[in-house]
Amino acid sequence: MSAPRSDAAQAPERFARYRPIVDDWDAFLGALARPLPVTLRAHPHRGGVATATDWLAREGFTVAPLPWDADALYLADGARPGASIARLGGLAVVQEAAAMLAVPLLDARPGMRVLDLCAAPGNKTVQLAWAVAGNDPHDERGLVVANDRSVARLGVLRGAIRRLGLANVAVVQHDACGLPAALGTFDRVLADVPCSCEGTSRRNPTILRRPHDGGRRVHEQRAMLRAAIERCRPGGRVVYATCTYAPEENELVVARVLDEIGSAVTLRDAHALLPAGLVAGRGLTAWAGTRLPETLAGCVRLMPHHSDTGGFFLAVLDKAVDAPAMRARETDAVDPARLPDDEATALLDAIGARYGFDASTLGRYTLRHARGRILELVPRSMDLAWTAHARVRAVAAGLPFAHAKMTEPRLTSGAARRYASNARRRALDLDWRETLRFFTPHEQHLARVPATIDADDRHPVLVRHDGIGLGPGAIRPRAGGGVRLQSLLPKSVFHDRAAFVAAAQV
Repeated sequence: MSAPRSDAAQAPERFARYRPIVDDWDAFLGALARPLPVTLRAHPHRGGVATATDWLAREGFTVAPLPWDADALYLADGARPGASIARLGGLAVVQEAAAMLAVPLLDARPGMRVLDLCAAPGNKTVQLAWAVAGNDPHDERGLVVANDRSVARLGVLRGAIRRLGLANVAVVQHDACGLPAALGTFDRVLADVPCSCEGTSRRNPTILRRPHDGGRRVHEQRAMLRAAIERCRPGGRVVYATCTYAPEENELVVARVLDEIGSAVTLRDAHALLPAGLVAGRGLTAWAGTRLPETLAGCVRLMPHHSDTGGFFLAVLDKAVDAPAMRARETDAVDPARLPDDEATALLDAIGARYGFDASTLGRYTLRHARGRILELVPRSMDLAWTAHARVRAVAAGLPFAHAKMTEPRLTSGAARRYASNARRRALDLDWRETLRFFTPHEQHLARVPATIDADDRHPVLVRHDGIGLGPGAIRPRAGGGVRLQSLLPKSVFHDRAAFVAAAQV
């Protein structure tokens, strides 16, 4: 009896139908047989690429810049940085290189209102939040509405928001084609739609076991693209994206919707928008004997052998300035969860005084009530009145900031990580060895006690390394001098780190 073939060995048979449209078949198959390089995107407000590179290198990762993206990094083959201090500490997010392109092509700018139609697990949401926030970490601008119909997947997205300390994202749970009119329109809409995922086979070779499904999702994909265009304001932009090679889910979807909508939308030549150094193929103008509009050549096909990525498809659609605008329901509602201004100001001032924050640190933010007795931090300029509409299933908004229903509200782990670098009181700086131990549940002893810390004060301290916030910690006086430090990071962090360290020692 012959041994079963590996998943990768099934690629020639699984993708044989694409041979006529692949420019170098042998190179394509060769790339599919290699593992997908691991790539990360650095947090621009937490040290950027330089700090992420430094911290990753300290943990033994071999790091190189991504040639066509100044904010991204390659790691050596086989690297697993998910439980690295750089990722758990919110300095970077693991993101596939091909998927990083959607946001630059969308051209999301500071102050814009953006919809991520199928947002979970959230890497592109994070990228969008950074794009619309601007350069001032204490004055985030814009708004990203992250939508997904899966509660479980939204949990992963919200975890990323907490870990990275984002305050300008609102999360809603709807079917992509059934968003309430109360949400209004957006300057930019990203439609990274569910698909057959063929382009992810380098990361998940089990995809190769699946037979071609005949484009069973195309009706849903066309409906999602139409919904994205409807939600886009006149003069705005939509990016349609998939991680599959199938023309039925890519060019044919775009062609059909353009034919239905007519002059309301123009398909851009996205190749003119690509970063220098990136190699990508053009969209198809014919498939299976059917001619397609020549403008579809302006779509982008990222193939594994072009720039050592996964497979990805992108189409950029600009909505005409004179296109009919969607009529949103008029409402005089206010954000029902927002605290009265005087109450929010008093709470923020008290926390600011406790940690010695400069007045500008929290001055442009306010607070909202959230589920689980949590107060959410949102920019004062963020309009969330639409959450009052009965049909809007708002899950969360802003950054989980403080635990309420206490004598004095205490910062969450995400807020402590975000604001530790601004603290002039109750801040504790660790060296690298102490930093590694902080990401475990084990208590450590510190001989030094900064003058800004009263060891008898029961409020958490804000812990940092090289000026970068790590999270909250509890300190207690130690007999004989010094203090005992206990990490207050979530237990899931300790579990992830324990597995990471064990694997590294094998």
